[in-house]
Amino acid sequence: MSLLSTIKVHVLYESSNGAEPHGCSVIRLLRPLSHPSVAEQIELTYGTKIPEHLVDVVIIERLWVHQFNTIELLQQLRSLKLRGIKIIYETDDDLLNVNSRIGDREWPTLDQKNIIRLLAREADGVIVSTKNLAKTFTTLNQNIHIIENSLDETLFHRKAEARTNKKIKFGYMGTFTHLEDLIFVSAAIKNALVKFESNVEFEIVGIGDEDTIRKIFGDAPVSIKRVPEKDVPYEKFCHWMSENLRWDFGIAPLLKSKFSDSKSDIKFLDYSLVGIPGVYSNVPAYTDTVQDNVTGLLCDNSVDHWTAQIEKMITSQELRAQLADAAFEYTIKHRTLNINSKNFANTIRTI
Repeated sequence: MSLLSTIKVHVLYESSNGAEPHGCSVIRLLRPLSHPSVAEQIELTYGTKIPEHLVDVVIIERLWVHQFNTIELLQQLRSLKLRGIKIIYETDDDLLNVNSRIGDREWPTLDQKNIIRLLAREADGVIVSTKNLAKTFTTLNQNIHIIENSLDETLFHRKAEARTNKKIKFGYMGTFTHLEDLIFVSAAIKNALVKFESNVEFEIVGIGDEDTIRKIFGDAPVSIKRVPEKDVPYEKFCHWMSENLRWDFGIAPLLKSKFSDSKSDIKFLDYSLVGIPGVYSNVPAYTDTVQDNVTGLLCDNSVDHWTAQIEKMITSQELRAQLADAAFEYTIKHRTLNINSKNFANTIRTI
């Protein structure tokens, strides 16, 4: 493709209901490819159906359509190729190795995993978010490109004013799929809540299973903050998060597994852009990004180390402020779309 021409890109995003894109679709594809910094390079359209209009590139995200006949899918992919359209497969999760243990729920199903393999093999190139994810997909496609996650700086704002409540509040944000991570670190959280008694409280956003949370923490000072339904869409959620997460610090526990070792540092970026310093598991998702004691605290996955790092955050306002400032500065300078949207445009041209 010419380095000067505008590329017509159509994104086939993943959707559970066949309509609205998931948050990851917005973060990974729709916001980067529609950012003002690439307006002269990319002409973007998107949906859940094969485009009938003229395009240069089709980017297929993750599972795209959860139910698909393999033969029909092959026919659709080959029809795109006959039209001279480049096909790119994109994913930010190792869906081939999620829930791979005995007893885990079967999603994606074996058939869906085979669809992912087919999409990756048939694509002209594959875009992923991490080095470990690239290793997984190299067996399916040699033309692999890594584009790390970046966030749209216009969707977030950092609160300048300090919290007036003298209690230290720390928190955790995550979906139900991360319940196991929260359960693992719960002993360290309870240790801190007991030690500092009425001076510390803990807040959870997400997870969704309130009964389980109550069983884990009992009558400890743990609150659950719910996201209003109107604020669930990604762009609105970013504003809600900026306005409502009034934490002195956040935590991001992540247990090691083949699936989690391919995850990205998105939680670090979320926390950092709203000015929340964090404690992060010392696992691949965070070790390449978080500078220990500079932009965050890294923590080995043991109850003792998590207890120590949480207590370290609780007892030092100066440390919290230094970490928050450094993490915010790093993210603004290196991990926003204003800086990195061009990486997508350049990669598409390369493929």
